Amino acid sequence: MIITNEMLKERPLSYSSIKEFSRSPKNYIQYLHAKREPSKEMVFGSMIHCLLLYPELFQDMFAVSPDVDRRTKDGKAEWERFVSEAGEREVVQGHELDEASEIVSAILSNDNIKNAIKKCDHFEKPWQEDMFNLPFRGFLDACSSDYVIEVKTTSDASPQNFTRDFFNRKYHIQAALYYQASGLPIKYIVIETKSPYNFYMADVSQDVINYGWNELIRLTDLFHQCMTLNAWDKGYEFMQDGPMVIDLPPWIK
Repeated sequence: MIITNEMLKERPLSYSSIKEFSRSPKNYIQYLHAKREPSKEMVFGSMIHCLLLYPELFQDMFAVSPDVDRRTKDGKAEWERFVSEAGEREVVQGHELDEASEIVSAILSNDNIKNAIKKCDHFEKPWQEDMFNLPFRGFLDACSSDYVIEVKTTSDASPQNFTRDFFNRKYHIQAALYYQASGLPIKYIVIETKSPYNFYMADVSQDVINYGWNELIRLTDLFHQCMTLNAWDKGYEFMQDGPMVIDLPPWIK
């Protein structure tokens, strides 16, 4: 497969796609063609996201399944009717909605977070911008005139664990992209999806933004090289400066 500037105009880069490219060109190509079905955890996170930021759209995005016995004739008929009416909406169970609603209610009882969301006047705001001679696009979860908010759900929101996940999942690149696109400070609302359902809002430091930006410079330079060489069939070796060596990791040294 050949990636051209014309193709990128039709499907610009994003945080998700450049994250896959950071693994290898092959991972990026796989991302372009993969059919992604949301996991149960992803659907639950999306439900929290919706109830927290734009609850008025819940009925448009989700369908709550009825509690019926599908072994019976009446239950089977009611289920088939529900599936037909649900359409493309994500199907969730009543107890999942109850759990998500309790989590969101607890979050909104925190005045700091509640007021931060209340000041936002744009949700799922699309953006597109050329960076390093490559087109990028994305969506901002929520933004005001003073900051951007990103919502992340996780099974373990402890600061130590989320900091590790933040860099493993390359959220520093996401933060740098969103900072460049908006020109605003970035905040993350981090939410646990398992009891005791801890949550907090954290500011992203300028050091993290700068680190993400420098990483983006490196990756976009490699992306240009990959386009020039048509090296989309290359694996992890493409991302290495020299021969691949198994060495002692920093935490051992």
